[in-house]
Amino acid sequence: MIEELINLADALDKLGHDNLADSLDSLIKEAAKKKAKKRTPTNKALWSKALAEAKKKFKVFPCVPVATSYALTEEGWKGFYDLKVGDKIISYNKNKNCLEWDIVKNIHFYKNADTIRLYKAQTCFDFVCTKDHKWVIKNKKRTSDKKYKYEDQLVRAEDINTNMNIITSAKMENSEPISLSDFRKYDWSWTEKVLKMSNEQREAWLASAIVYDGHENNYSQLHKRGSYGFSQRNADHGDAAAICAALLGYNVSFNKNKKDNPNISSFIFINRQTHNSQNILKEDYENCDVWCPETKNGTWLMKQERMITITGNSAYANGYAVQWYKKHGGGWRGPKPMK
Repeated sequence: MIEELINLADALDKLGHDNLADSLDSLIKEAAKKKAKKRTPTNKALWSKALAEAKKKFKVFPCVPVATSYALTEEGWKGFYDLKVGDKIISYNKNKNCLEWDIVKNIHFYKNADTIRLYKAQTCFDFVCTKDHKWVIKNKKRTSDKKYKYEDQLVRAEDINTNMNIITSAKMENSEPISLSDFRKYDWSWTEKVLKMSNEQREAWLASAIVYDGHENNYSQLHKRGSYGFSQRNADHGDAAAICAALLGYNVSFNKNKKDNPNISSFIFINRQTHNSQNILKEDYENCDVWCPETKNGTWLMKQERMITITGNSAYANGYAVQWYKKHGGGWRGPKPMK
């Protein structure tokens, strides 16, 4: 329901109804706060003790903002209020260096957490997360004992220095091709079809989309890197192209507020898999409710604000608290459906 209201607010904004869009945004925020409050443990005293036990080991829960962060499921992007334990989402397999389907083991939530902004000026790399949220890095050097400094390739946002390559994109593990004989222009969801395609089918489909609704920006002979622009009025069709590019290992960034035509979403697809941290900036950001899905791989594919990226998950402090709470007999009272 909240996701539908957000889409409605975006549509009103694109149509120039600023006042209505702002009013609806305020209602969405209030509804989100109320719904978050209803997602509570049945034994508050025991949960407080579980948090205290976790905080003995961890300073901050590693998570990202509820309001702006989404995971990629079999049906498309889903946020905290729509994702469920047992759902399939796309994560990054560090051993295979590829994206693959993974099962959500837990969904962690933490209220009013301290966050930081992690960004590179004049680029699309711009994210908000807690200081302990983990990012995947590309190991380059071994220590004197022949081991990598970061064995699991995961590093806290607070510990990211200026000599790292953050892995933000990877190609999806290939699958068997599907029949496209029933693919129609006015299908309800292009996104779901793109998610089921083989990589060869995605490459052909994306090339067609670029020819039809996009353009080639430039090609770097030095880096052997192509850059493509893509624009689309239909939200699902735009998402399908962006997801297709992300599953093919492209760095995907987007802008939904084009001044010349606010009804069109625009994207940039760049053939690159890492972002160098040389010029990365960090600054304290606002407190907000945060969340993270936990997967076996310890990673997930996230959409936040202007970019799609690979990132780490919350199988740390909050996971420890949840396990301690369950072990000692704690239960949960789930949120009631919004009317």
